[in-house]
Amino acid sequence: ATVSYMPPTIDKSFEKILLKIDRSLIPDTANWVNIVWSLIVLGKADNNHISSILSQNVSSVVEVDDPTNVGVHLKLLNINAYAKVILDTYHGPTINVSAPDNLLITQSRKDRSLQCHVQKILHNFLPPPKYIKENIKTTMGFVVDAEIAIDVLNRPIPLIGYVSNFDGENPSNLPNGARRVAIMVWNYKDYTIGSQVLTGFNPIIVKILQKL
Repeated sequence: ATVSYMPPTIDKSFEKILLKIDRSLIPDTANWVNIVWSLIVLGKADNNHISSILSQNVSSVVEVDDPTNVGVHLKLLNINAYAKVILDTYHGPTINVSAPDNLLITQSRKDRSLQCHVQKILHNFLPPPKYIKENIKTTMGFVVDAEIAIDVLNRPIPLIGYVSNFDGENPSNLPNGARRVAIMVWNYKDYTIGSQVLTGFNPIIVKILQKL
């Protein structure tokens, strides 16, 4: 799932595997979160898998303050966002989360360098903080590198005092015809070799952003 690899025989394999994947057989919460997250990435998760993760008895034991749980907590937020935003057929429990200011989302030096380089280029014509918000921690387990808003003529709109969907509050209304644009900076390691397809949860992040 991390590299989004789907072997040609995956459907036949999953016919057998899915029959044996059950929460009662996997008592470790972190392992179960990893499994369901992987099933979502591969397009094989069902509503029962997701509801078993978002039930209170699972989500409450993944403490964000525990550094060893950061990766699992991010995946839990990913699953929650997928259920709320993407999965129209899901009507089970979800988690109400506020902006995770205390959640550490680490970046490698190369990733941070590329992010800063792109942001500095944007500053040439979109000076912060008036026209651009940066490094936005979301309640969905990922960071939006930058957010801007443009009017019907594709001209930038000032963001001062504007509340977006990423702030964990009710978003502000934009002028008629205006749009919000989320900018994500991905490195070469976020893509597959050759076909240049985003790997892991990244394609689902794109879908989430498009629906917000």
